[in-house]
Amino acid sequence: MEARVSLSRMVAVLACLCALSAAAEAAAAGPTKEECVAYNQEAHNLRREGRLTAARSRLLLSTGDTCPEPVREDSAQLMAEINKAQPSIVFGAKDAAGADVTAVRVSADGSVVAERLGGRSVMVDPGEHTFRFDTDGAPPVERTLLILEGEKERRELIVFASLHAAAPPPGPPSSTPPAAAPPPSGGQPAPRGLSAQAKAAIGVGALGVVSLVVAIATGVTAKSKWNEAQTQHCNAADVCDGQGIALDRSAGQLADASTAMFVVTGVAAAAAIALGVTAPRAVSVGMAPNRDGASLLLVGSF
Repeated sequence: MEARVSLSRMVAVLACLCALSAAAEAAAAGPTKEECVAYNQEAHNLRREGRLTAARSRLLLSTGDTCPEPVREDSAQLMAEINKAQPSIVFGAKDAAGADVTAVRVSADGSVVAERLGGRSVMVDPGEHTFRFDTDGAPPVERTLLILEGEKERRELIVFASLHAAAPPPGPPSSTPPAAAPPPSGGQPAPRGLSAQAKAAIGVGALGVVSLVVAIATGVTAKSKWNEAQTQHCNAADVCDGQGIALDRSAGQLADASTAMFVVTGVAAAAAIALGVTAPRAVSVGMAPNRDGASLLLVGSF
């Protein structure tokens, strides 16, 4: 009876995961009419708040082929306005000897905006931002800048103190020996194997791990496509060619699919926890010697 109940719970959980996977595929097919209108309205709100990068990402979704023509036209007009208003900045870096450094990771307010410096401009939102510059062999550099709306290709030079600082000497080896493992207690019987429900919890948990890996991989691919579009197919005025627009649109669709897979991961994790918490614990019976002779020993959790 217990095995049948556990199997039915597992089937219900898997059916829920399949439904969420189908929803993820539907999201990748393109936004609906209602979603297009919502993306367009959200882009207008973000534009008024000065969050131009976020507004651009919504407009990429509201200009898809599945969106109504009036929505696409309004989104294209707003995109042109954002392209004109969004500031850009070009970073350069040198070491203490004055040589150029390109292997520099740039972060703005904690988010990575460039993995290395290649002479191209980086689009940012207007306002005050804290930039961090990291490279191997030198301490990081932080700089707070006020970026003005409409400011294009602003030049900023970063100078690292030293690219080859000596590493600290290794500390003395520890003289404390590793703790020995406690000896096994004699006469204690080994517990029985996992119940069917516990095995189902492990299986559902493993499925959640797989969906998490897929979600992360899809998100990384979306970020890569967006970076490729911005760095290779968009000019300094933030006007993109056809391939750049296609890459941006594909990145948005992959981002939606990644979000859906994260939802699948959460459902799987919750189901695995529920199955694991309600699973019966193992109980074992064995014989153990004592001073007066053998005695019955009951081991397990209740």
